[in-house]
Amino acid sequence: MPIGRDNYEDFAERYTRIAADKLHNAYYNLPALEGMMDSVDNRAVFDAGCGPGFLTRRLIDGGATVTACDATPQFVEICRERCPDAYRIFEHNLEEPLRFAEDESFDLIVSSLVLNYIEDWRPLFREFARVLKVGGSFIASVDHPQGTFLRLRDRRGRPPHYFETERFSEAWTGFGEPSPVITSYRRSLEETLNPICEAGLKIDMLREPRPIAEAKAKDPQIYKRLMELPDFLCMKASKPNRV
Repeated sequence: MPIGRDNYEDFAERYTRIAADKLHNAYYNLPALEGMMDSVDNRAVFDAGCGPGFLTRRLIDGGATVTACDATPQFVEICRERCPDAYRIFEHNLEEPLRFAEDESFDLIVSSLVLNYIEDWRPLFREFARVLKVGGSFIASVDHPQGTFLRLRDRRGRPPHYFETERFSEAWTGFGEPSPVITSYRRSLEETLNPICEAGLKIDMLREPRPIAEAKAKDPQIYKRLMELPDFLCMKASKPNRV
C-alpha cells in the first residue's frame, strides 16, 4: 500500500475538516504555491496528489482544466465533491507510471506536499518530464531538508545521517486526539533537486516560504517560528526542450 494512503485512509475526513483553515495549509503552503504560478486560465493542469482538493479548487476557479489524482480513495471522493467541475479526478499511486497521460499533455504540474511520501523520485520525474509540454512548468512543495533534519535531531537528541534518504514517522499535533502518526521520507537537498535536473527539467525558482501576514493573528508562536526557520521548500521547474 502507498505510504500516503496508509497515512490518510483513516484520517482523510478529519484532515479535510481541520486543514482547511490550519495555518500551515491556508496561510503558508497554498499561498506560497499560488505565488509561484503564472495565470492558469485555459491551461491543462495535473494536480499530482490532490488530497481533498484544496489546491484543485483554486486551480479550477482560476480557469484551469484540471486532471487530479490521489492514492487515497477517501480523498478522491472528497475532491470530487469539492470539484465536480474538474476534468477528471481518480485514484492513482504516483509510484506507478502515468499511463493515463499522453506525452506533452499538461501545461502545468502541481504537487502539494505529496513527494514526501515517495522514496525514489527519479521514475516519477521522468514521467513528469514526459507528460509536460515544452515550456510547461512543474511546481511543488516538500518538507524542507534542513528543517526536517533539525526537527528530528532535536526530537531524538542525536542527529540523523543527513545524506541518507530516511523513512520516519511522527505524530502530528493540532488535529485532535488521537494524534495521527504520519510516515514520510526525509532527504538531503541534493536528493531533493537532482532528480528534477536528471529528468531534463530546469529549476527556475526555489522559495523558502514565509507565512502570510494573516497567520500572525492565527497563531503568533507558529508565525514567529516560520518567519525564522522554514518547514517547507517550494520549487518551480520548466521543460526547456524535448527530453
